[in-house]
Amino acid sequence: MAYRVVSWYAKLMQGHPAKTQILTTGVLMLSGDVVCQKLIEKKPTVDVERAARFFVIGVGFVGPTLRTWYLYLEKLVSPKGRMIPLKKMLLDQGSFAPMFIPCFLACVGILQHHTWPEFKEKVKADYVAVLTANYMLW
Repeated sequence: MAYRVVSWYAKLMQGHPAKTQILTTGVLMLSGDVVCQKLIEKKPTVDVERAARFFVIGVGFVGPTLRTWYLYLEKLVSPKGRMIPLKKMLLDQGSFAPMFIPCFLACVGILQHHTWPEFKEKVKADYVAVLTANYMLW
């Protein structure tokens, strides 16, 4: 069964790489939010609207943006030389992540119907914590 799923996914990636990666991002973000709601926040029921927002952000912003960035990063960093993964990680986390996070927070705010002043407050309150959590993963 697992082999069939992996084969099916690999075939999709070969035929439609962009669509597959973008849709995968949406599904992973939706799934991640459901797991967060149930296991971390211990909610008795899933907030479907919130989970759907994460799917929309994944498909509409995160997936296309990350796909474009990583394709660009492949061209930006020479495949020759030493420490290629380190160079890519430093560029990604040092330049891209600090700009990406406010954009992500803006998408969340837009889908939650926040006003501009509410968005600015949210970024002031959450930016450092989100960026720090991002760096802790690395």
